[in-house]
Amino acid sequence: MAQLFPSLKSFEGPVFLFKPIVLSALSEQIEKLTIVDDRLLDEVSLTKMYDLIPRLPRLRTFGIWSDAVDEGILVNILRTIVNAAAGQLEEIEIHDIDSGSYGEVMELIAQVRGLRSVTLDESVLGMAAKNDAEKLEWNSFAANLRRTCPRLRTIYRPIRKFDNENREKVWELLDDV
Repeated sequence: MAQLFPSLKSFEGPVFLFKPIVLSALSEQIEKLTIVDDRLLDEVSLTKMYDLIPRLPRLRTFGIWSDAVDEGILVNILRTIVNAAAGQLEEIEIHDIDSGSYGEVMELIAQVRGLRSVTLDESVLGMAAKNDAEKLEWNSFAANLRRTCPRLRTIYRPIRKFDNENREKVWELLDDV
């Protein structure tokens, strides 16, 4: 893979190309990884790559843009990336989180102390409200997330558009107060 794309720094594409990229020498130089697939199934042997990724020392942005993710895949991929990125990760984009994965996904996101931007579906507000026993808006959700991710500056929600922008800003830190 490294011979085909020797200067690859950004990848946005299907999951079947994701695995060979992160398990190659390209893992040392990749700065942005986004899986874009209709469904994430385990048919590409993703379980065999969990925790095999040596390091992603330059990775700043990671995203999963999928309409349906089989149980466990989202959490395992995110855990693998968070561990491999060694504190360099600044942005996470996730389209769909089911209620069964919400707690684990948020625990993993909370480990990303340098997180500056996150893209999450509005469904997280309802799931967060169930866990916190209060109705949350984006401001409250952001305040809770900033307790563990103090560098957080922006929250987006995914939208369906056919031009360049596929997300919409729903919260932004206006000052450092």
